[in-house]
Amino acid sequence: MREMITQPADRQSEYRKLPAVDVLLRLPAVALLAAEYGDAAVTTGVRAVLAAARTAIAAGDPAPAAGAWAALVQTHLAAADVPSLRPVINATGVIVHTNLGRAPLSPAALA
Repeated sequence: MREMITQPADRQSEYRKLPAVDVLLRLPAVALLAAEYGDAAVTTGVRAVLAAARTAIAAGDPAPAAGAWAALVQTHLAAADVPSLRPVINATGVIVHTNLGRAPLSPAALA
């Protein structure tokens, strides 16, 4: 079980353990991720992981270990890279347009 941080001074020391975005982007493992996912996606992923770590520290959890950052970024990028769109069949043209010509008009519409 994780140890909860309760003192504000302890929390400040945990915030100080968070690396800068630039430091994380220069890690060799994160640089390899940039080749796979692209620079912009990796930078966004690093910022999201740091934001999640700040939220966790605010809730009383300790900062992630120094060697865990690349794995956290990779996990975030893999989760964000999952396609969210499903293939569908657009059958509206089949239903609306049947190639039978114009719809017949009622006698009231013709008058």
